[in-house]
Amino acid sequence: MAYRLHADKPLSRSVRRIATAELDHALLLLRDQPEGEAHAIHKSRRALKKTRGLYRLIAPAAPFFQREENARLREIARGLSATRDSAVLIETAARLEADSTGEHSAAAARAGDALKARHAALAGSAEAVDLPATLAALEEAREAASRFVMTTAGAPHALLAKAWHKSITRAQAALKRCREALEADAFHDLRKRAQDWRFFHLLLRDAWPGPLNAREGRLKALSEDLGAVNDLAVLHEVIGQDTQLLSEHDRPLLLAALAETLKARREKVLVKAEALYEIDAEIDRRRIKRLWKDAG
Repeated sequence: MAYRLHADKPLSRSVRRIATAELDHALLLLRDQPEGEAHAIHKSRRALKKTRGLYRLIAPAAPFFQREENARLREIARGLSATRDSAVLIETAARLEADSTGEHSAAAARAGDALKARHAALAGSAEAVDLPATLAALEEAREAASRFVMTTAGAPHALLAKAWHKSITRAQAALKRCREALEADAFHDLRKRAQDWRFFHLLLRDAWPGPLNAREGRLKALSEDLGAVNDLAVLHEVIGQDTQLLSEHDRPLLLAALAETLKARREKVLVKAEALYEIDAEIDRRRIKRLWKDAG
């Protein structure tokens, strides 16, 4: 089923349809693993992100449900994260190797080898995915999704517009922190806010297809760029903290290369983000409220 709400259908029914479809998809992937465990984990985490994005959009319509289920899905995603995050570190080191030259490239290659050994050890450790527990938690989340109902009085178009406004203002606050401090946590928060707003665009696209689809494409590109920045920041943190991972020769070389790359990438991504979020949140809220009401 399509990941979109329909203004002419009851909101509760549409939420149940979308959430159960996404969670069923995650369950199927993790049970069958048709393309292997790594692919199943990656795709199921994406389904969880889309479900959490949906729940944030409908939070004003069911605040308790959103808090409870967001926490549940966050814990499920956390249980899937260790091996996936480890694999991403290897991919990030490989990209850094390709983008670098000379000693920096050679150091990145050796880092990749060390991270592969680390990943292999993790796969057999206690941090590996507990599949039975994950599937049981997903079944519970799916059951909760199937019972969703609105609990807040109010017109759906007004409640959805409220979440839309909050998403913009939270992203704008994160963007301000990025400019002030260039800290990894601020960029990570901006990425989450951009992903949420992208999901909101996909869910409400029927109200204003052309403009919302166009902006969704820009948000997708921004989210991907912010994801690459986050991957580099995590790699920098791991190499900085794990003094046994690399030699005394390679470690400072790679940290310097990562710091330089991070600085350039962050400046570029901030330009993109500022272009997207240089809007009046209240005007955008009123527009979405009116368009969704008219679409119904």
